[in-house]
Amino acid sequence: MLGRTRSEATTTFTDAVSLWRLHHGNTAEVIDAAVECLLAELDSPTLCELAGESPARSRFDLAPMIEQTLQELGLANVLTVSPDAGAMAVMARRFERGELSARDLCDWAHRSIGHDGDGSCQVFVELDDVFDTVEYYDDEDEESLERRTVEAVHAFLNARR
Repeated sequence: MLGRTRSEATTTFTDAVSLWRLHHGNTAEVIDAAVECLLAELDSPTLCELAGESPARSRFDLAPMIEQTLQELGLANVLTVSPDAGAMAVMARRFERGELSARDLCDWAHRSIGHDGDGSCQVFVELDDVFDTVEYYDDEDEESLERRTVEAVHAFLNARR
């Protein structure tokens, strides 16, 4: 998308990389985000190389290039969090922007991260279990689960700021 600010392009790139690390984003999204960075006048030698890569290229071939690009752009902190937590943060921000429902966020966490994933993400996985069985609870309903999800998202994102 033309006209993105550097900050928006950087966020798009780091979000694409975070999802890619969890195997829920694809190589094309990372390459497209690299192109957006160039259009926003961000530049580095490896970013230029990455932006010119084929989406058909193996993720294993691109991993060192993506890591080097993050280093060159001063974004290596993306690599310091677990792939689960990084991708969960992307999805939590999408939830905050209204791009997906509480139910969809928790379902994504359950399918993508699961009960054996990063402990910081487990609240969302467990909320999905409750969403699945809400009719069996006397003290829970969809509205209370949505409130609990909002609270969990705020706590999760605040812990990362």
